[in-house]
Amino acid sequence: LKENLQKVKQGEPLALLLLLMVSFGYGMVHALGPGHGKALAFSYFSSHKSSFFKAFIIALASSFIHIVSALILVLMSIFILKSFLNNFVNDTVYWLSVLSAIMIMLLALYLLILKLKKQSCGCASCCSHNSKKNDFYFVLTAGLIPCAGTVILFIYAFVLKTYWAVLLASVFISLGMAVVIFAASFMGVSVHKVSQKSHKITRILEIISPIVMFLLGALLLASVVL
Repeated sequence: LKENLQKVKQGEPLALLLLLMVSFGYGMVHALGPGHGKALAFSYFSSHKSSFFKAFIIALASSFIHIVSALILVLMSIFILKSFLNNFVNDTVYWLSVLSAIMIMLLALYLLILKLKKQSCGCASCCSHNSKKNDFYFVLTAGLIPCAGTVILFIYAFVLKTYWAVLLASVFISLGMAVVIFAASFMGVSVHKVSQKSHKITRILEIISPIVMFLLGALLLASVVL
């Protein structure tokens, strides 16, 4: 990525196109690697009713949150003394990871309580409100931790003064990530649709999925703290 950014700065033809292609590929590889995003998306969408379109929008939104959080992190770092830049970035990523893990665990507990508790009100408006609120929380928890590659890209932007190229590259990274996250979300929605044919299977999935989400959050927290 850095090599292509330098070529863009030098004005080499097709350098920007190659940068965007590499960025998209990096986003997919990054999302395919070890992490809680895919499993979290699958667990979330297999636990409650949703549409494929909503899964696509949420996957896209959570991927772009990665970009926003990375940009905010770098902008904050720029205003800190350069001698403390690396420590500041590392400390901020650490606390964002801890916060994200805790939010995942809290969201999982909330979803589990909703499934276990017999609601006195089952009207469509209440269900819709809860669904939108849960989707919003999921986008935040899934996308809060900034992508390391995007953080590095934004740092290069200030070093090489290639702001627009880096911004476009970061967008393509998020699109690459969104493809993988949507694939996991698609599988989750499909599993839920199939399970609806059996009430017993649906109930089991609705209980197991939040538990899996909670365990993923706990694993993330343990990997950061320990």
